Amino acid sequence: MKKVFFFTALVFVIFSLTSCKKDWLCTCSNATTGIGAATYQVKNAAKKDAQSTCDNYDNYWKVYGTSCSLN
Repeated sequence: MKKVFFFTALVFVIFSLTSCKKDWLCTCSNATTGIGAATYQVKNAAKKDAQSTCDNYDNYWKVYGTSCSLN
């Protein structure tokens, strides 16, 4: 019984530590006008990778007074 519990706990820990990949949306809009400039889909990515991609879009659109956020 102890071995089963240990194995179950180990599997749970492994799944908890793996990054969950999914599709994310990076939405960019102009703060002054409220008009959306673009929406980008980041497919099959961990949250930190999707955030990095969205930050790149944010840096590009910042020149036009637009900011991007990850949804």
